[in-house]
Amino acid sequence: MNKPMFGIHLMYSGDDRGFTVNTSTEIETKVATAVSLDLKTLQSKVLINTQIGSTSRFDSKTGKKLKTAPTVIPELSLYDPQRKGTKTTLGARIEGKAPLAPVGMLDWAAGAIDQPIVWIGFTTIDNHISEGYININYKLIGKGFPAFEAFIEDENGTKLFIGFWQSPSKKKIIQCLSNTEIQISTDFQVKVYTDKDGNFLSVAGKDANGNEISVNPAAYNQAIENIPPAADVMANKGLIKR
Repeated sequence: MNKPMFGIHLMYSGDDRGFTVNTSTEIETKVATAVSLDLKTLQSKVLINTQIGSTSRFDSKTGKKLKTAPTVIPELSLYDPQRKGTKTTLGARIEGKAPLAPVGMLDWAAGAIDQPIVWIGFTTIDNHISEGYININYKLIGKGFPAFEAFIEDENGTKLFIGFWQSPSKKKIIQCLSNTEIQISTDFQVKVYTDKDGNFLSVAGKDANGNEISVNPAAYNQAIENIPPAADVMANKGLIKR
C-alpha cells in the first residue's frame, strides 16, 4: 500500500494473507509463539517464540527494497497455570516493537519513538473429556494492533481457532499503538467435541435456524480464514492469498 507521509511516498507491504492456522515457514512475516500445557500435571513450557520472515521498506515508485529491519524476538512471559474445579487457565503476555520507524529519516531514533506492541491472552479449558467435550474460553487483551490470531492444537495435530483480532484501518494504527496495553478486552467461547483421549472431532455451532449442529474443524477454521485481517482490506477479492 502507498501512503504519503511528510511529503515522502513509502510503500508498506504485508504477506497477502488473512488469518491462518498454518505454522509453516512459507508464511512470510509473522511473530509466532507456542506453549504446551499438560492438563493432568499443570506443566507448561514454551515451544516456539520467534519472528518468521522479515519486515522491509520499499520505494513506492520503483518497488526497490530500501531496508530490511533486524529480526526482533518477542518478549514472552507465562503466567503460572491455575486450576479451579474442571477449569484450567494459562496466561501469556507477548511484547515486541515495530523494527522500522514510520519514515526512513527517523530510523536512527526508532528505538526511542517505537511504541511497544502488546498482546495478553488467557486460555481457560473446562475439561469434560470423559463426557466427550471441552469448553474453551479465550480472553484477549492488548493495544489493538497488529492483527492477532490464536489457536489450539491437539496431539494429532488438528488445529482450531480460539481467538483473533482484526487490525485497525491504516489511519488508526498510530492511535492504537499509543493505547494502554489493556485498551482492548474481548472473550471468545468455543465448545469442542473430543474423543476419549481429548483429540478434536468437531466444533459446536448453530445453523441458520438456530439449531444446534457440529462443524468439522476444516469448515470451522475456514469461516475465520475468510475474515479480512484489517478493517480496510477486502477479503475474497484477490487481495488476500489463502
